[in-house]
Amino acid sequence: MLRLQQAGVCAAVVQDIEDNFNDPQTAHRGTFSFLEHPVVGKHPYTNLGFILPKAPRSIDSPGPLLGEHTHKVLKEFVGMTDAEIEELEGAGVLR
Repeated sequence: MLRLQQAGVCAAVVQDIEDNFNDPQTAHRGTFSFLEHPVVGKHPYTNLGFILPKAPRSIDSPGPLLGEHTHKVLKEFVGMTDAEIEELEGAGVLR
């Protein structure tokens, strides 16, 4: 790469994901967060590629499991009661 660049050719190293995880620049910029996921264990998550002074940049929780937040969404956002949610569960609608 350096020889090509010195000769005036635009060139860069082609990196695989392992190279990216170990790259000093990605570490410096906090590109990845490694979080514990309940199914797959420790797993890398890519943070935002840009930095805003007043906004969080890193991911603080792993990806959700299928249906993990169903009760919260139905109760807090849809406005359903516990009884209504239980009725849906009993009917086999929520799995």
